[in-house]
Amino acid sequence: MECGTGNPDSLASGVPFATTSVCRPGTQMTKIFQAKWSFVALQLLDLATTLFAFHLGGYEVNPLVARMATIFGPIGGVAVSKALAVIIAWRVQKLLWVANLFYTGIVSWNIVLIAVTMVALKH
Repeated sequence: MECGTGNPDSLASGVPFATTSVCRPGTQMTKIFQAKWSFVALQLLDLATTLFAFHLGGYEVNPLVARMATIFGPIGGVAVSKALAVIIAWRVQKLLWVANLFYTGIVSWNIVLIAVTMVALKH
């Protein structure tokens, strides 16, 4: 049993689970849950770095998000796209690690562009 109800101390004694909800580290449910929260964290980091890039004069290159920005404004468009991404990803359990890897790259790229822009603005 990966995730069930009961007392985690009852595992050693062989007594079946009885009272509380338990998701032990390393189980499939724990991995999925962590991936979902990692996705949420990456969305927040992407939102923050994108808004900071806007502050420095950057613009959105994703055509879908750029279209949302024309409808809802730059901040609203990016925020709506992030909310939609989280809603969609929350329902998906398979391949979420791919999305996490993809957004790790996006956030890293945003940080590099922000650093390069800030250095350029100082000269």
